[in-house]
Amino acid sequence: MVSDKKLRGTISLEPDRTLKFHGNLYDGTQFELLVDQFDVQLNEDFRPSRTTVTGFLFVRQEAQQADVCYLTLPKPTLNFGKQITVHNLQLMPREVTIESFGPKKRTPPSQNAEA
Repeated sequence: MVSDKKLRGTISLEPDRTLKFHGNLYDGTQFELLVDQFDVQLNEDFRPSRTTVTGFLFVRQEAQQADVCYLTLPKPTLNFGKQITVHNLQLMPREVTIESFGPKKRTPPSQNAEA
């Protein structure tokens, strides 16, 4: 059941212009890792007054048992390495976007001309 997912968290723009992802492990322990711009998806843009925004980290889900998901990170963390566990509610399929939750376009019913 290996699949590509995105992990919810926050991304901060550090003073040296690097990006740091902040997330939570299954037990609630916080972790952080330095990432590239291609490892994350930002929900909003950075501004001078806002250097931390919500977003997602692209990860690989290796397995799941009940609500515990076993992930491989794009880069290792200093404290936890490259393999972590998170709660399944923190994950989304990678292809899901905000537009996925919007109203769906309806097709008009076909107009049948009856004689």
